[in-house]
Amino acid sequence: MEIIQKLLADDITGRADGTVATRRFSLEDDHYAIDLSDESYFELKDLLDPFMAAARVVTPRKVRSRSKAVRGQSADIRRWAKEHDLPVSENGRLPGSVKEQYEAAHAA
Repeated sequence: MEIIQKLLADDITGRADGTVATRRFSLEDDHYAIDLSDESYFELKDLLDPFMAAARVVTPRKVRSRSKAVRGQSADIRRWAKEHDLPVSENGRLPGSVKEQYEAAHAA
């Protein structure tokens, strides 16, 4: 019987030992994964600790899909814009200026 074992190597030191694991972290909108031994991980954590202590923990924002009402309004705005010879595409984001003109025209 043959047993094949996958052993990760630390991406910083190149050493492979039983403590290496894939660590994930984010900075701004970029997400990273790096294989680090416990030693390298704690070294990184020690460097980040002062920043993490001063920071706030936040949960990622969920992207909300547009409701049917908003999609229906977009269709109304497109129709209105075409009737008023304003350039709009068949789909995609409506220009803010077109939305503003539509809202101004329909303000009671």
